[in-house]
Amino acid sequence: MNQSVNSNSNLQYLVSVNYLRMMTFEQAAFNSNDEHLRQAYTERADASESYLKELCAAINMDESEAINNNLCNDTFKNINANKTPGSMLRFITSFEKTVAVWYKRAAADVSSWPAGIAEMVSRQYKALNTSTLELKSL
Repeated sequence: MNQSVNSNSNLQYLVSVNYLRMMTFEQAAFNSNDEHLRQAYTERADASESYLKELCAAINMDESEAINNNLCNDTFKNINANKTPGSMLRFITSFEKTVAVWYKRAAADVSSWPAGIAEMVSRQYKALNTSTLELKSL
């Protein structure tokens, strides 16, 4: 899966999206007083970290590049503005749907990707959709 596809900006975008998702869920877990929600948020942050590492390996990108290319400030402002468990969960659920849309858009050119990378992105996208459904039940 270590095939070079550095020219594919969609995969690089997914790296940034997963860094943003990871940091958003870490911040939500930090701000949450509810142990059940904190665990759910931490699990999703861990999943995004794993996705980020997979994507970085696939496009031969150093993980520190992903960290330097993030756009987290606005998301952190929104997370910090949503301090109550209910408002934070609503924001997180909406954010999770947005991440899934980003995946869907990035995967639009999946036919140009090597098979292993296409399968990885498809697996991550399916997991994100499952995560969104699980968040709705919290």
